Amino acid sequence: MKDRTYYGLFAGFIAGILQAILNLISYYFNFAQIRILDWMAIIIFGDKPMDSLQTVIALVARIFFAGMLGIVFAHLMKYLNDEHYLLKGWIYGILVMGLLYGVTSLLQVPQLIYTHTYTVISDFVTSSVFGLVLAESLKRLLRERV
Repeated sequence: MKDRTYYGLFAGFIAGILQAILNLISYYFNFAQIRILDWMAIIIFGDKPMDSLQTVIALVARIFFAGMLGIVFAHLMKYLNDEHYLLKGWIYGILVMGLLYGVTSLLQVPQLIYTHTYTVISDFVTSSVFGLVLAESLKRLLRERV
C-alpha cells in the first residue's frame, strides 16, 4: 500500500501549480480581478503583495495549501469507492472554493468581501480544473484504485 499522504501532497502540488497558472492567465488577460496568490497574501500579510518577495511567498504558500488539500482528498478517497473519481475530484474542488468564499465572507476580510462576477467565474473554472487534475494525478501517482 502506498502512502496516501505523500502522494496526495504531490498530487495537490501538481493541481495547485496548474490552477495558479490558469488563474494568472485569467488575471493578466483582465478577466479575473484578483489572483489566487493575492488571496493567500491577504491571509498572510493582511494585504496584497507589496513586492516580489511577498508575491513569491504567497505563491509558494498557496501551492503548499493545495498540497494539503491533496492530502485531505487522498485520505477521503480511501473511504469512497473509486467509481467516478473525476466527478468526486471536481466536486471537491468546487466545495473547497465555496468554503473559502464562505470563510472570507463570514470573517469579513476587507479585500475579499466583494468579488467581481468574472473573478467568480474564473475561480469556478480553475477550481474545477484543480479538482479534476487532483483526482487524475492522485490516481496516476498511486497507480491503483483511488
